Order: sequence, then C-alpha cells, then structure tokens
Amino acid sequence: MRRKYKFEQVQTFKYLGKIISNKNDKSIEIAQRIKAGHNAYYRYKDIMGSKKISRKTKLKVYKAAIRPTVLYAAETMRITNKDAENVRVFERKIIRRIYGPKKIDEDRYRRLTNQEIREILNGEDIVKEIKSKIIRWYGHINRKDEESITRKITKWKPQGSGAKGRPKIRWEDQVTNDIRAMGITEWREKIKDRKVWKQIADEAKKNDNL
Repeated sequence: MRRKYKFEQVQTFKYLGKIISNKNDKSIEIAQRIKAGHNAYYRYKDIMGSKKISRKTKLKVYKAAIRPTVLYAAETMRITNKDAENVRVFERKIIRRIYGPKKIDEDRYRRLTNQEIREILNGEDIVKEIKSKIIRWYGHINRKDEESITRKITKWKPQGSGAKGRPKIRWEDQVTNDIRAMGITEWREKIKDRKVWKQIADEAKKNDNL
C-alpha cells in the first residue's frame, strides 16, 4: 500500500549549519550567523562581564568559543563586501565589550577605534579567518580526482539564461580573486602541494588586501 506523505513548504531551512533559502538569499545566512554569535556571547556573559578575569583571557574565550559559532562551515560561504562589513561590525562590538572604553583623561573616555581593534586582533579579523578557511577548502577540492562529486559540483555551471542584470560572482570566482589579491603567483601549481597551500591559507589571516 502506497503511503502518502505531506511535506511542509518553507522559505528557508538549515542544513549542516547553513541556511538554505528558496531565493538563494545569502544575507539571511549572515544574519543568522551573527545572531548565533551574539547568543554564544551571552552564554559566556558571566566570564565576559567579570572584573576578575583579564581581557587577554576574555579574548581567548571569544576566539575559542564565540567566533567559531559564526565560522561554522564557513568554507563554502560566498561573502559579499556588505556581508564582510556586517560580520566585522559584530566582531568589533564584542571586542569593545571586552576592552571597554579607553580613558582620555580623568573624566573622559572614548570607545576604541577600528584601528585599535585591528591591533588587538593582531590583524587577524573574522573576515580574514573566513577567507583563510575558504582558500584552504578550495585547495582540498582541487586536489581531488576529476570524477569527485565535490569537485564536479564546485566546477558545475548552470545552463540557460540567468536573471537580468550583472551576473553574481560564483564562489570559485571569489576565491580566485582573493588569491590574486594576495599576490600569489603560479597558485595552480602550488595548490597541488598540501603543505605549501596550508601556508598560503594561513597567510590569508593577516593579508591586508583581504
């Protein structure tokens, strides 16, 4: 006897930590990631708000337990300039909460500047971390066999005419643009060496062009 199943139609759903939208709206995923990051911060609010715990320790908690919530499965993200700025704004808010205002004189304080936050993070902000993960994953895919499903899906291009207007930049195009922005030459050959490619991905964490 054939069973009848009813499937609910939804606008979005989460799969392996990623938000899938019926309109392929990536801004929804970024918003959800930022929300998850704020929720993670409040889970550790007793630590983050304690005056007995040093700022250095709080920063370690952020990098070890809060930032990874936003970075989960970030390897497959296609991040726009607007997305990058939204994620950076989230991180700057957290750092300002950790470090508080900077004292100017006896009675005056000011909030930390973006440059001061970059110095606190030693130049390794959250967007560079995302791009580092993407570059490493790109190397992993391209070292796979030509018949690998993962590689086929990455290289696949939809057929037919698309929507009017400027075509969206594909995930692979964005990765190669970032690699070129880093000034990496002969990268198609370097990608074959796992250790060399790991070094390139690590360099992305501090590259000022990303």
